[in-house]
Amino acid sequence: GSQDIIVATFGQKGRQHRSRDNTPAILDEIASRYRLAAYSCQASTLSDIASVKKHYQTGIRAARNREK
Repeated sequence: GSQDIIVATFGQKGRQHRSRDNTPAILDEIASRYRLAAYSCQASTLSDIASVKKHYQTGIRAARNREK
C-alpha cells in the first residue's frame, strides 16, 4: 500500500520527528486554555438542539390538530 511506498522512499516506518509541543504538560495547558470555550460551545449547541426539537414537536402537534 501507500505506507510501504513511503517507507521504501523515505526510510524507516513510523514517525521519526514528533512535535516539541506534544508533551503531556503542554497538552494539558492547551486543553485548560480552551476548556471554558468548549463548555460554552457545548452548552450553546445543546440549547439550540432543545429549541429546534421543541419547535419541531410544536409543528407536529399543530399538523395533527389540523388533521382532526
